[in-house]
Amino acid sequence: MALTTTANFKAYAGVTGSDDDNLIAALIVRAQSAIEKHCRRIFDATDYREFHDGDGSSEIILHNFPIISVNMIGVGRQDAFQIINTSSDAYHAFVSVSATEIQLVVQGGTNDDDTSLTLADYGTMTLLIAAIEALAKGWGVLSPAAAYSVWAASELLPTGKGLRCLGEYAAVQIPGEPEADFVTDTTSGIVKLFGRFSPGFENIITRYRAGYETGEIPADLEQICIDLVNVYYQAKDINASLQSERIGDYQYTNRAESAQDGSLPGGITDRLDLWRTRV
Repeated sequence: MALTTTANFKAYAGVTGSDDDNLIAALIVRAQSAIEKHCRRIFDATDYREFHDGDGSSEIILHNFPIISVNMIGVGRQDAFQIINTSSDAYHAFVSVSATEIQLVVQGGTNDDDTSLTLADYGTMTLLIAAIEALAKGWGVLSPAAAYSVWAASELLPTGKGLRCLGEYAAVQIPGEPEADFVTDTTSGIVKLFGRFSPGFENIITRYRAGYETGEIPADLEQICIDLVNVYYQAKDINASLQSERIGDYQYTNRAESAQDGSLPGGITDRLDLWRTRV
């Protein structure tokens, strides 16, 4: 979803005809990229999973806003299931979880293999475990407690590194039991727990959706984008090497300098500061 449209820009800038439509569309993409980089956030409605440090307070501030929905807040971590590889002639085996995949690697021997399974393809841990065991290659899994077997495989937490599991069990984890007693300020992104978050390093795991759905872009944000596109559009006809000139009482300064060097005009950045993420 773009912050503005070619038609809206042309109406504002008084551009007629369709000769520059492709150029304008490209400039909108570039302007939005620059705006999102400055604001350190994505404005399109997007699903997020974030890790926050608990400090004993009752509040956390989510990185992205406005909040559309908070789907889960879990405090702490718990083992989803334990996995082992029993290959007798391998020299190493490990499991690694990323945001989207679980990677299972056996190095050496007859079972030498490197397989990745996409977490989103498995609606429950039970289905994921069945897929792992179907690989054979020496893989075995201790089934989780019944309460965890129905969790979606996408809830598995990234390991950060490979967990050694040759001849020994390694535990892959999910967030702690979801909290139910909290309220959310959707505008600011502040989540307040009826209680206190336990202190810890990245022990608060949140999953939520934030941003603007199609047709919901605020008018003042769209205007900032239109103004930046106009800077880029006008710069195409300006000699970038000419910074200023004076003829008698007339003085000209190249205001499109920012469009040439990649920085944003001061007036644009001042207006965008309201939209910058707080983290």
